[in-house]
Amino acid sequence: MSMYQGYSKDRGYIVKFESWLKRCDALLKKEMGIGLDDMPDALWADYWEQDMSPLEALEEALETVWAEDMSDGVWDAFNHALCKLRRGFEHW
Repeated sequence: MSMYQGYSKDRGYIVKFESWLKRCDALLKKEMGIGLDDMPDALWADYWEQDMSPLEALEEALETVWAEDMSDGVWDAFNHALCKLRRGFEHW
């Protein structure tokens, strides 16, 4: 399999990296009104290769990359939005 296509053990089907990244972007836009292009780069390919869901990848980016550049209030808003998503998308 190429670097951009992998098998998801949890979901049991082929997931293309581009599709997965678009889902990450869509979730962020839905909750925060900004996309991945508006944020500092994160290790998206690594998160995908680790078979993280889009929500898990956003949480990882918040904790390990984005938090450094955010004020406490902005971090709280992001964290709250991701918690709300987690409650609504447990099946991911």
